[in-house]
Amino acid sequence: MTTAGSQAYVYGYADINGTWEQQYNTAKNYNDIFVKGTTSIGSKGILIDHGSSNLKGAVINKGTLALMAPALFQGNYRGDDAEIRLPAVTNNYDGTDDGGDIPLIVKGESSGKTTVNTVDPNNWQNLKLPSLGDNYVLSKASGDAPKQSTFILGNEDAVGEGYYLKRVRDADGTDDFHMWQVAAKLSLTFDDNGADDPAYPQKFLQDKTADKDSYTFALPKTAPTRKGWAFDGWNTERDGSGDQFTDKTEVSKSTTVYAQWKWVPRDVTVTFDENGGDTKADPASQTKTTEPGALASTGERLLPVLPLAVVGSALTSLGLLLEYNRKKRRNDK
Repeated sequence: MTTAGSQAYVYGYADINGTWEQQYNTAKNYNDIFVKGTTSIGSKGILIDHGSSNLKGAVINKGTLALMAPALFQGNYRGDDAEIRLPAVTNNYDGTDDGGDIPLIVKGESSGKTTVNTVDPNNWQNLKLPSLGDNYVLSKASGDAPKQSTFILGNEDAVGEGYYLKRVRDADGTDDFHMWQVAAKLSLTFDDNGADDPAYPQKFLQDKTADKDSYTFALPKTAPTRKGWAFDGWNTERDGSGDQFTDKTEVSKSTTVYAQWKWVPRDVTVTFDENGGDTKADPASQTKTTEPGALASTGERLLPVLPLAVVGSALTSLGLLLEYNRKKRRNDK
């Protein structure tokens, strides 16, 4: 159903299971659509109001509300996995007479779960990225209710950048209403990059605010460890080809940094015991220095050169043993 010629007044209740689009958008005082009784949006219902909305009774939303001008819900609101589309803010509400209008005011109590998608002010079907610090919903405060999760941000591109709707105090400084404002979290992840024991903690979060472009993070209290290697700081690339990362490095978006490792050489000695033989091996022992990937952390064998001396009547060098066998076969002929 489409209405366009005038304000739409409903003095009973409105039960919407299909699509109702009100194109008229010139009335003042929230009255392009007025519903006196309960407004119910079914799971397949869509109400699109290009003008202002004044819904006096309770609002029960299981579908989609697209409210393209300031909207007032005078009663309670409940969203059952619902969606509300609101125009991306151009003149942000700041609680003063000079600030803009907030897109949605709920004078009653809000409950349930509603996904808020911000859209192009000229096209309710086109999602538009909100700006950090924009204010979108006011709802009556009742102690800690409604919860922050009552209204959640849905725009995938915004959520992918760490944006979310944060419940804050009303911008006018009073405590009568909770307000949902676009906020963002920056995450910094410390990847152990092959460690036996990872750093702790491995992930840090900070709130991102509209008045600040970059942030610094503390480093983990406990550095990662790896057998046979020394921890050598953090880098923005796994292979160490990026930039070194410290607690003074400025971060403007969620980031992962990687542990770097320095090989610690150590000597490995192999001793050849004659085990009762008459002749000692020469040399009796050999020492080699390990290299990355050998013995210390990978389990690979570090093979010494075998001694050339005879121990008792046995030849312990494979090369001499082969020569001995060849000569023995020749002499036996």
